[in-house]
Amino acid sequence: MTNLHELPQNWQAYMQALDEKPALTRVNMALKDLAPFEGYGYRLQFAVYFKHPQEDGLPTDEEYEHFIALQNLIDEVVQGLDVIDAGVLTWNGRINFFVYAKNIEGIEEKLVATTKAFGDYKTDCWVDEDSEWEAYLDMLYPNPYALQQMQNNRILMALEEQNDQNDKPRNIQHWLYFFDEAKSQAFAEQAQVQGYEVLECETLNDEDGTFYSVSLIHFVPVTQIDEITWALMDLAQEFEGEYDGWETEIAH
Repeated sequence: MTNLHELPQNWQAYMQALDEKPALTRVNMALKDLAPFEGYGYRLQFAVYFKHPQEDGLPTDEEYEHFIALQNLIDEVVQGLDVIDAGVLTWNGRINFFVYAKNIEGIEEKLVATTKAFGDYKTDCWVDEDSEWEAYLDMLYPNPYALQQMQNNRILMALEEQNDQNDKPRNIQHWLYFFDEAKSQAFAEQAQVQGYEVLECETLNDEDGTFYSVSLIHFVPVTQIDEITWALMDLAQEFEGEYDGWETEIAH
């Protein structure tokens, strides 16, 4: 039996593109390894429309600040229901609240009443069977590129706190792992062709077996780190490897 009050919480926000439109996504990432939840097979998507959306479908700063209060009110209502709060998607002129429920009876009515008490806003509600939690796993939860971007942003914020000048070139070191030695060497050769210096190719052993580490370095600014890491992820996949992150020095 699922105890809703003991569910882990790890709420993170990131930007993604849906149907070529920007979407600000806030999701409880801690549910990833637990989903789907047995019995909570109904997905309810409750939408509240902005009155003055921008051309890209996102709200103005003023309206977004106003909607934070509405989000807090709806969060309070959701916490009192037998539902699992999966995420919030701000996209295409509206804010969408995603919850999974055993029984949908009365949920929409409570959310509509909360919204009407807040202001005169148009609402919509869609209910679908989603026992596999596909919307959470495939849309709300970040894909590998978004996950890497989130990690990049954490490092960039730490650099900014140290007064880093992000447009200045500096050494950036990357790590990648492979499960086949020949493929790790082939990757290293291709990385050299693309301008990276190979610092180290190392054989490592742990309880899961043997794997092969490749360490690269290059001298560039951090302003294009998303594109750099995404390209290395793609290149590693060609050789059945995995990208494992980067570090750098502060540039003043």
